[in-house]
Amino acid sequence: MNPWLFSFLISVVLLLTLVQWKAISTNIHGGILSAIYMFVDVTMGDRLNLFEYRYVGLNLPQWQLFSDSTNVFLVGIAFNIGIF
Repeated sequence: MNPWLFSFLISVVLLLTLVQWKAISTNIHGGILSAIYMFVDVTMGDRLNLFEYRYVGLNLPQWQLFSDSTNVFLVGIAFNIGIF
């Protein structure tokens, strides 16, 4: 199983329960920047062969969005942490 999926789901639950909804319009920028930085980090690490993939996916569609180099769950965790 993909451990990033479970981490992503837990971070979404924490985001929905702990976020301050009145300040979300200000905090959303931090989440977007954090997701962009994580996406660049993952992309550069994949291109430089710094990662070794050991986990099998969850039979997700063969789209670039769910590939090892663009892990939407990893970027989603960075987005949720950036909002806090």
